Amino acid sequence: MGMALVVALAVALASTVAGQQNVLLSGNTLANEESLSYGSVKFIMQNDCNLVLYGGGFQSNTASNGKKCTLTLNNNGHLIINDGLTGRVVWRNSNAQNPVGRYAAVLRPAPGTADVAIYGPAIWSTNDEFSYQESGVVPHKLGRETPNLPRMQNLLFSGQTLYGTDGMLSSNDGSTTFELSKCQLSLSLGNEVKWKVAPTVENGKENYCHVRLDHRGHLSLLNDDNVVLFRSIPTNGVEPPIGDYVLIVEKGAGYIYGPPIWNTYDNRRYKVASA
Repeated sequence: MGMALVVALAVALASTVAGQQNVLLSGNTLANEESLSYGSVKFIMQNDCNLVLYGGGFQSNTASNGKKCTLTLNNNGHLIINDGLTGRVVWRNSNAQNPVGRYAAVLRPAPGTADVAIYGPAIWSTNDEFSYQESGVVPHKLGRETPNLPRMQNLLFSGQTLYGTDGMLSSNDGSTTFELSKCQLSLSLGNEVKWKVAPTVENGKENYCHVRLDHRGHLSLLNDDNVVLFRSIPTNGVEPPIGDYVLIVEKGAGYIYGPPIWNTYDNRRYKVASA
């Protein structure tokens, strides 16, 4: 591979992840020196080929093991570091035989216990073309519960709630909004409504609905009496296991990703100073 092609590839990868900030999705790559970040917490593919979570006490311990290294999340939920010049695999987080699907590595910036967790596979989407066919229970570790996390613009974690007063999420690139308004839940790409739930609500109660993601991955729209007006069902029809889930608003769609299968917190080997 010529050097010009390598440079062009690096530029292309950089544009792929530029708007993501706090998530890395299946098939996407962090180029050399790119990172996920939130506040002072940073998960970076360093120039020395070491993958480091500053503020979370984790590193891959691969410094000087490659050049212009990149980090990719594949469709089996594995984080893989590749040498940017040869393509050689330098490190992977796990050899677990996870089902093929959509996964997301999510930066969880809880104070004192920040980590990156790989959620998946995705079990539901606002995208009608999404299909999740795995049957039975998805292999996963319950691990620790989702830490006390701040509300982030593109994410809703299990146990978190959207109210009418703050009922909007948006993708990191700003193209897509997920909004609760007058007990109607919608997802729009620009000015185009791509998905909508509009249940019948008593007059005078339109402003008192809320949306919650539970610990079985169900997204529910409820009225002021906690009556369920809408509840998401996994596309394979199988009740998900109890665990921590996350709704991610991506460009053009929202996806609910299954319980974490791996996280940096449980795999800390080396303490790393803050950036």
